[in-house]
Formats: sequence, structure tokens, C-alpha cells
Amino acid sequence: MKRFSVLLITLAMGLMVIQCGGGKDEKPATKAAAPAENTPVATTANSQGGLASDIPHDLANGEAVYKKYCFACHDPGIAGAAKHADLERWEESAAKGLPTLIKHAMEGFQGKYGMLPPKGTCMECSDQDIIDAVHYQLKMGGKLK
Repeated sequence: MKRFSVLLITLAMGLMVIQCGGGKDEKPATKAAAPAENTPVATTANSQGGLASDIPHDLANGEAVYKKYCFACHDPGIAGAAKHADLERWEESAAKGLPTLIKHAMEGFQGKYGMLPPKGTCMECSDQDIIDAVHYQLKMGGKLK
């Protein structure tokens, strides 16, 4: 019985690691590093209520990163992650501005809805991968034009 319990716990932990991006067989494209902390970055609201960004990003790479790592929490809303259909939450997130959202995604964040681990548990993702994924999620949430 004890062996069975250990086996179940090991199996459950292994599945959690895989779900959180622990598999390393497909790595998102590595891009240039994020802008330095002191580098000014423009983020403005446009007439349709979305954000316009001067931060270089690649939405195709952001989608790939999202589909490999971010979906595990954002699709079901685990740990307070904003779902794409939750436009009110994306409005609230977008109001913080892209530099803040990128910083939270890279460093981790504890907020009123839950928590985001550093790099969303994708420790093998480059800074640019995280920037791309943040842009992609804002676009999917209707807040990036």
C-alpha cells in the first residue's frame, strides 16, 4: 500500500511538471533581451480603448509560447489567471500598462485574484518570449491593437 501511494504521488508530480512547461523538447524561439529597466517604453491608449505598444514583439512567437506554457493556467483561470473571454479582467490588467504587465510576468506577481509565478513557470523562456506572450495575451483579451 505504501508503494502504491508513493507511485501515485510521483505520477501526480510528474504530470504537474509536464503541465507547467517542464517538457523541454520544444523551446520557443529565443529573441533579443527585454528593454533595460531604465529604457523608456511607450504605451499609449488608442481611440478604440486598446493599447498601442512601441515595445518590439512577435505575436506569432507569443502565440507559440502561450500554447506551450501559458494556456495551462489562462485557459481554465487557474490561480486567478485572466481568461481571454474575461474582458473586464483584461481591461483592468491593461490599465496597469505594458511595462508593468511585462515586469509582473517576468518577476512574478501576487494580486487580489491570485498569483503569477516568475515567467509563468517557463524558466527556459527568454525575456523576449515573455514579452511576446504578454502582447499575445493582451491581443487575445481585446486590449492590444
